[in-house]
Amino acid sequence: MPQPTNVRYYKGVSGARQLLWNTLKAKDTVYVYSAWGRGRYVGIKFYKSFVNESGEKEIKEKVLINPTKRVLTSIRKYAGSSIARTATKDIRALSEENILIKGETFIYDNVYAQLYLREEEISGFEIESSNFIETQRSIFKTLWEMAKPVSSLL
Repeated sequence: MPQPTNVRYYKGVSGARQLLWNTLKAKDTVYVYSAWGRGRYVGIKFYKSFVNESGEKEIKEKVLINPTKRVLTSIRKYAGSSIARTATKDIRALSEENILIKGETFIYDNVYAQLYLREEEISGFEIESSNFIETQRSIFKTLWEMAKPVSSLL
């Protein structure tokens, strides 16, 4: 029997921090669509703690990005640093024409989470639904296979 669907909403910096922290519960790979640059919205001190905790829990990610100049510059600058949760080998790029990535999307376990990061508004939500997640994970994996390793663009 399918599990019931649960939806949770988050607002502001504290909500964004909670949504990110929730990804630390992941039992398997976290699939991420990322516009890159979370730290500036949730605070670098918090983000370093989040990255450190991710390392301790051995959280694995696969991240899809749009290879904009800003994003590629940031990856070059911070790869391997205390604010880099994702290894460069686990980042792939697709052009905005293939998929427009805004904010942050996390797919893990039975959770699909989105976080919109803007100075004027930070908001997010989580949908907990095994049926919904199966479809979303399948879409991510298809796009992952189409994407270029980011290392080829650096």
